[in-house]
Amino acid sequence: MNRTEKIIVVVIGLLMIAWLFISPRLAPQAPAPAPDTGAAGPAIGVTNAQAETGPSMAPAATPDMASAAAEPAPAAAEPAEIEEIAPRGPEQLFTLTNSDCALTFSSRGAGLVQVDFPNYRRFAGDTSSWVVIDQRLAPALVYTGLAGLGADADFRGAAAPDGASVTFELKSASGLALTRTITLDRRDVPPNRGIWARIKARSIESDETYRLKVVDVFSNAAPAALDLAASGLTAGGMTAAESELRFKEAPALGVDIRYASGGRGVRYWGAELVKLFSADQKKKGLPRPPESVRQSEETPVDWVAVKNKFFVQILAPENGAGGYHLAADRVIIPGEAQNHLLAPKHAELELVKAGVNFPETRLEPGGTIGRAHSFYAGPKKYSVLKFLGFEQDAVMEFGFWTYFCKLLLNILNLLWALIPNYGVAIILLTLLLKVVFWPLTRKSTESMKKMQEIQPLMAELKTRFKDNPKKQQEETLRLYKEHKVNPLGGCLPMLIQIPVFIALFVVLRSAIELRFAAFLWIDDLSQPERLFMDLVHFPVNLLPILMTVTMIWQQKLTPTGGDPAQQKMMMFIMPVMMLVMFYSMASGLVLYWTANQCVSIVQQLLTKYRARMKPGKTA
Repeated sequence: MNRTEKIIVVVIGLLMIAWLFISPRLAPQAPAPAPDTGAAGPAIGVTNAQAETGPSMAPAATPDMASAAAEPAPAAAEPAEIEEIAPRGPEQLFTLTNSDCALTFSSRGAGLVQVDFPNYRRFAGDTSSWVVIDQRLAPALVYTGLAGLGADADFRGAAAPDGASVTFELKSASGLALTRTITLDRRDVPPNRGIWARIKARSIESDETYRLKVVDVFSNAAPAALDLAASGLTAGGMTAAESELRFKEAPALGVDIRYASGGRGVRYWGAELVKLFSADQKKKGLPRPPESVRQSEETPVDWVAVKNKFFVQILAPENGAGGYHLAADRVIIPGEAQNHLLAPKHAELELVKAGVNFPETRLEPGGTIGRAHSFYAGPKKYSVLKFLGFEQDAVMEFGFWTYFCKLLLNILNLLWALIPNYGVAIILLTLLLKVVFWPLTRKSTESMKKMQEIQPLMAELKTRFKDNPKKQQEETLRLYKEHKVNPLGGCLPMLIQIPVFIALFVVLRSAIELRFAAFLWIDDLSQPERLFMDLVHFPVNLLPILMTVTMIWQQKLTPTGGDPAQQKMMMFIMPVMMLVMFYSMASGLVLYWTANQCVSIVQQLLTKYRARMKPGKTA
């Protein structure tokens, strides 16, 4: 590469580094381990528990996501409830199950208090316990702002004879009654055995289902008209994934909302939530960031979602909602209440919550109002989410790179269907891209060789026209044209890789397919290797080191021209810069770049061999 090309490569590298730091802005103490629960429970289960026995109401489990506090009510969106004190019976728990999940509902507020995922394990290599979302303290699908029908209301529940649904009923003291029917899609599918079944499940149409249908019917049993107050319906709460807590990573928590069709599209509150803490602190003149913040907006929305790195809950009213509300709690540093200097300068999210809002409605005597909702509680899996409608797959947060991310993810899943190992799939993807872009790579190599050949002529031009830069530039361009040389041709291979590189980075950030995907000594391609963590405090990642070695080797094989001292400097600056940038990245991304380097080395060795074997050349 000449000087111009090297500058372009350095600029591209710096832009890639800057993008990695800027992207997150755009776009708790770990609980006790869960007991081994073996397999999912029966299709419908009913458990009686005393009202005041908290922990005994549900089996203890370590959640991948959990809620830590009850949903407080904003002044406008969630009016405070004033309920009459009435004796309560024992709590009842109802569990709906299919082959993919088990959802537990409580007679307290008719809300969802726990979701089990028997097909997803808590940790890499773990074969005993599965992921559990425990929302006991902030249930999903609970109304706020309706006196007598809130989270503490004592509903009467009943399971359907076929075990496919559960119904809750309650009438408040004012005469307002609510009947709720919850149905879980119970498609019980056999394990995918054949290649076509795997291709269909991964890339075309997944057989997995995590969606609920919730139908609420409000009726007025009073002799006079009633006002159905402005109210909210919760989507639950979400905390960091256990893997993030285990390795002390910044949690990838977020709240997404989609404005009603024809509106402003999808809004991602992840980075904006952190800014709310700083803004509230500045506005109120507080010595430290507030412990929680909230926001509400009375703009029609199609759905609202709460999510962490790999799982999401999406509440989508069938006819939309009049607005949304959200809340977030930050991590509290021990002792900061006594000494505000201990408080963090920038809030770190610990819990996010959200829900939809409904306006006030009048109910005449004997009148009814029905509301139907779709509720998804499951993995961030594109092959499942893309069929939910209303852009609910936007929770993947692919952003500007959506087209590349979807294409890349589908290709990876297709390759996985052929050979069920994502490490092998990434290597095959690299080979596939090399084949597709081989014509451009060959032209690039030829361009670099021609540039190398005309270096003496370029040096002569610099000497002849050293006092006339304009003339020197004109003669240089004439020289390029005469020898059919593209000075930027050597950068084509790297430019081709950038969209794939960024798309793979985004996919690894949110797609659950590569969670705990093992390859050779790597047990999770969505995370750095982190070898010998129990022996040394510094994580050892072998793959980035191997990648750096291949980069140096590849640069030595690449035809270059210009100042030799500058060449040697660039030969080490770029690999070292890439080592620093890649060292803490997901192993799958490093594997892709390393495989790409190895294939490039093989290509260059073959090109050199063929050149030596041409007539008139000596071996």
